[in-house]
Amino acid sequence: MSPGGGLRSRAAERTKSNSGDEGDSDDSRARRTSPKGLSGGRQKRSAPGGAQSSSPQSATGEGDEDEKRRHPVKRACNECRQQKLPCKIEANFRRIGKRSRNAEMEREIIELRRQVVNANANVQFLAQQQQQQQQHHHHHLNMPAAGHLPVPSSMPYSPSTSSMRPHQADQASAEYMRPHEAVASLLDLKSGGDYLRSPPDNNIDVKRLEDVAIPLDRTAELFNRFFTYYHPFLPLLEAQKTPDEYYDTSPLLFWTIIAVASRRYQTDSSLLNALSGPVLRLVWSTLADVPQSYHIVKALALLCTWPFPTSSTSTDPTFMLCGMMQQIALQIGLHRPSHAQDFSKYRVELREGELNDRVRTWAFCNIVAQRVATGYGQPSSTLFDCTLSSKEADLRLPPEVRVRLQIEKFCDKISQTLYTNRRDPVGVLSDKERNVMASVLFKDFEDLEGQVRTETNSITNVYLRAAGLHLHLSIFFENPSTKDYRQGLSALYLATTAFLEAAFGLETSTGPVLSYCSNYIYQMTLAAGFSLFKLCNSFFAVHIDMSYTKSLFSRTISAFRHISVMNNDLPQRLAEVLAQMWRMNCVGSRNNQQSQDQRHQGETNPSDTGDS
Repeated sequence: MSPGGGLRSRAAERTKSNSGDEGDSDDSRARRTSPKGLSGGRQKRSAPGGAQSSSPQSATGEGDEDEKRRHPVKRACNECRQQKLPCKIEANFRRIGKRSRNAEMEREIIELRRQVVNANANVQFLAQQQQQQQQHHHHHLNMPAAGHLPVPSSMPYSPSTSSMRPHQADQASAEYMRPHEAVASLLDLKSGGDYLRSPPDNNIDVKRLEDVAIPLDRTAELFNRFFTYYHPFLPLLEAQKTPDEYYDTSPLLFWTIIAVASRRYQTDSSLLNALSGPVLRLVWSTLADVPQSYHIVKALALLCTWPFPTSSTSTDPTFMLCGMMQQIALQIGLHRPSHAQDFSKYRVELREGELNDRVRTWAFCNIVAQRVATGYGQPSSTLFDCTLSSKEADLRLPPEVRVRLQIEKFCDKISQTLYTNRRDPVGVLSDKERNVMASVLFKDFEDLEGQVRTETNSITNVYLRAAGLHLHLSIFFENPSTKDYRQGLSALYLATTAFLEAAFGLETSTGPVLSYCSNYIYQMTLAAGFSLFKLCNSFFAVHIDMSYTKSLFSRTISAFRHISVMNNDLPQRLAEVLAQMWRMNCVGSRNNQQSQDQRHQGETNPSDTGDS
């Protein structure tokens, strides 16, 4: 063979072998890129009896592929691959949203604040306890080692405090005076400083609202104060129920009672201010859920009777809450207590006494609504329907409640008769109509006095005198040139002095209670004070006893200062306003000059000299 032929034959063999290799690589690429290869799906089995590969290499390759399919390769995520990090999947991983994280942080902050408040209170108690121990040890050097410690005046008696040994108290004080332990342990007021060594079951239970925590003994004390001093002004609740029963019935009603009782609470003077924000937030959150319990109406009635102190009427939500109270009562069917099922999609089963309680609540709902309307000078939203005058045994009201309801019905009659003239921009009647209607109302008031005389106590008498003052205040809207104007001013003066004397002499079995009076009595006292001021600065001053009037006016200002429950609240501010107005107008000198003038033509309008 020639060299050229040999070269050609070797080139042909090389070309043939290369083409075979390329075919194999194409087949392998096809297998790798086929969908079945990517998904790891199984290959079809060959039919029985069919030709099978006898090559051992092919059998080994199929086994490796099956093994790889059973153990898929873990691929890293894009972020880990880009950052050259190992991609580890945690089984308990979950996404954390921004809202849930913020809510959890807020809960932790509230809990920490609560712990700090409790710790500070208990540290203060332990400091007082340690001080009393030192005093006791100083005055009684021979005190036996096993003697009992004196119980501090700020803490009620309990077996745990009375049985504490002195060395236990010293050890507990040393432990709890450390700030980090005080904050972390939520000390127990009744455990005598033995919290860390006592089991959890011995810890005192507390009622909490946001960052305000009140132990059970203080809760009982506040409930006792409420039913002693405040309940007689609005006998809506049952004193026989325990605080826990009220809490289970309605948390809002429970905290409202606590808030009212914390007024003028000397043991903790900051409690009222601390409760104002949390209780009002609880009110709005409860109303937002569309309440279905009529006990919410009771809570709103208490808040409208004793609202939280404020320094301006523009920030006072009482009239708004009063409207909500009335609408909720109608929505849940308090005005139809026998048909409560018609106003609820759930089954309503009235237990024994609940029907009468619903009627009582509906009556006080209207009583409070009328007092708020009268005190704030707004139209009334009351509904004195047939339910309130029913003769049925289950719907009959107690005599005391019935008398107060009659008084407020008369106040509503005054407002509807004298101040709802749609033909007048102000809403008042004409002089001729006013004289006729006023004479009718005067006669009705005399009849009312005769009806309630047998059921009248000191508080009911104040409400009755307030109705008389409300009636006679209409004289300020009358023309001074009318024939009966002087007679009307004289009747107003008598009604004003009668109301103020009744308010200043307000007493119950516990003693004077004017400081605990309702917001309505305070508002009517304010109206009486300005009435005295207007009368003393008018031509009518020559017909009244100025020395007695000045004394009564001074007592009125003093009463405002006693009614005030917080610095710079409305009673305190208005007391200063009245005092400054009295000094600025020089009442005595001008009245002496007017007494020498014998003209009685009424040229001086009281509204020109007395308006503030």
